[in-house]
Amino acid sequence: MSTSTTHVQKETILSLNYYEIFSLDPSARDVDFGSVHRAYRRFALLFHPDKDPSPAARAAFERVKLAAETLTDPQMRREYDEELLQKLQRSTGTGATSAWQRQQRDVMEEEALAADMILRQKEAATAAKAAAKREEELEKEAAAKQMLHELTNALTTPFKRMEEELVHEWEIDEDLLSMKEKEVESLLQKLREYNEGQGRHGRSVDAHTCGTKRRRSEEETASKV
Repeated sequence: MSTSTTHVQKETILSLNYYEIFSLDPSARDVDFGSVHRAYRRFALLFHPDKDPSPAARAAFERVKLAAETLTDPQMRREYDEELLQKLQRSTGTGATSAWQRQQRDVMEEEALAADMILRQKEAATAAKAAAKREEELEKEAAAKQMLHELTNALTTPFKRMEEELVHEWEIDEDLLSMKEKEVESLLQKLREYNEGQGRHGRSVDAHTCGTKRRRSEEETASKV
């Protein structure tokens, strides 16, 4: 490569903006890092101080290096875009930069839409997670209520059964009650009659005993005389 050709390339690069150096579209959302890296290596073979110690080559290499660093860093790229837009407005007027502004506006709108979509997706995921958690809590609450209901039934059922049995025993038939009362009255009457009979028998036994004793006493008295 001749010296004049190298000099022209140096001057061309120094007069181009960063996008033009790497043949990139300023309105593109993302930068192809691979393309920038390959182009940077080609420029380094031409303008690196080890290859070309001239001041122009050094300046061209520094510009290529700065351009590559700027375009591959999102924050530095945004700042450069604003700076480039201001330069275009100052040099050519607002009318000439309307296309550039539209491109930048379109890029920002696309970025805003993408950010809004990501935000909506996060909100939807958060809402779905909250709904799933609430459903899980409701299921746990329902299970706890069911367990409490079953435990309550297990504890109260035996007592309810005993109560029902007692109530059933208390519900005595009137006819049966009357019959039992008659049976009790009959037994009491028999008991009274028995007691009276025992009383009469006792009195007769006592009279017989007294008569026997009296006769024995009289006999003993007569024998003594």
